[in-house]
Amino acid sequence: MSGHVEPGLDTEWLAERARADPIRHAWAVWDLLKFPHLTSFSTLREGGRPSAYLLSWHGAAPTTVVHWVGEAVDARPLMEALPARPMIAVVPLDHADEVVRRYAPAQASVVRLMALDVGVPVAPPVEGRARRLVAADGPALQGLARTWVDPISRGYAHADPALEPVFGAFHLGRLASVARVQVALPSVWLIGGVLTLPEFRGLGLSSDVMRLTVHAAVAAGARPALYVQESNDVARRIYDRLGFALIERRGWVDAT
Repeated sequence: MSGHVEPGLDTEWLAERARADPIRHAWAVWDLLKFPHLTSFSTLREGGRPSAYLLSWHGAAPTTVVHWVGEAVDARPLMEALPARPMIAVVPLDHADEVVRRYAPAQASVVRLMALDVGVPVAPPVEGRARRLVAADGPALQGLARTWVDPISRGYAHADPALEPVFGAFHLGRLASVARVQVALPSVWLIGGVLTLPEFRGLGLSSDVMRLTVHAAVAAGARPALYVQESNDVARRIYDRLGFALIERRGWVDAT
């Protein structure tokens, strides 16, 4: 089946697909709603119908962050439409090696898309250890980003808990563990930025923050979901204990 790539995205088709598969299409729905000025799309059409698309996020300039979503009979046109480096791409696992080859030098790893099974009970966090952060906690978030500099913590350097759901746990008067809701749709919350400072690990703070975040999602009527590096055994154990189940394994390609 021959196909070609067009700029943009058929929003009616996206709405139809998102109703059937809200988790995989959550980023596209959210970015179109909240950040259309920072987002672009390339759609693969096969047999006259959309089959897959690239969502390109330009809010982390100069690096473009790309999500490849959908199933293509012939993936080559979409492969050719990937942006120039510096780029981070989340792609179907069976295409990750080809993306690495095209962008060499590049590194690939495996990430798991996971979601909490509907109806799975989640124990509440330890009372008093975790809470939703407020505007006054902004300096603490920025201090955390300065204290432990890595790709996850950098996202908190300009985070505003007055505008987005961010949850945290404090220990010895310090903000020690955090998680944020990166996508907050009525049916899906995508959780990310889960981080505990090294000196506070092993105290169960991440579990408390995640339990609180999950309870907030369920209370809002949304299914909690997240991405986790497959090699991160500690995080995976936490999510497994909470009841998160595997949706899909994907390739994470770093061509920065």
